Amino acid sequence: SSGINAEYGGAVPTLIDFHANWCGPCKILTPTLKDLVEKHEKEINLLMVDVDDFGDIAQEFDVNAIPCVKLVREGNVVGGFVGVKTKEDIETLIAQSLD
Repeated sequence: SSGINAEYGGAVPTLIDFHANWCGPCKILTPTLKDLVEKHEKEINLLMVDVDDFGDIAQEFDVNAIPCVKLVREGNVVGGFVGVKTKEDIETLIAQSLD
């Protein structure tokens, strides 16, 4: 079991945003994620993981393409997506995690 899963595996769900500085779509997605997490302050966390700096973590989470978002709750990946999604789609994912 990973340190990430242990550290971000509590009752508060965590969105993990796997990204890189050179990734154009990541630059579109990240502000949307930050807005939504801010809106749901204290209900959900956001963890930014640069795949160039933390390739081992990306590998551990089976990230093959970016942007990639994984939703972790109580140590388990319970959802996520690859690519850029609409604010509404991400809002739905967050809502499901808060049930």
